[in-house]
Amino acid sequence: MIYRTPNWEDYVHVAFTEISACGANNMQIARRLRAMLDKLLASLPKHRHRALRDEQVRLDQQLEALYPIAAELALARIPD
Repeated sequence: MIYRTPNWEDYVHVAFTEISACGANNMQIARRLRAMLDKLLASLPKHRHRALRDEQVRLDQQLEALYPIAAELALARIPD
């Protein structure tokens, strides 16, 4: 029997996708997600970065769709 276990990408995807799907429309949640991504990128080895960068791109895309006003978009992108 072969049982597939989650890998790094799976964990990152689950952690960020569910939170951002439910909370990206809340500016404070979006800012905290960005702060978490920034801190993980600064502290983890480079071979872990790709999945985190993918989540950054997805978060940016969600924010662009949710915040059409440039000033609000800029605020939502500030890590907190």
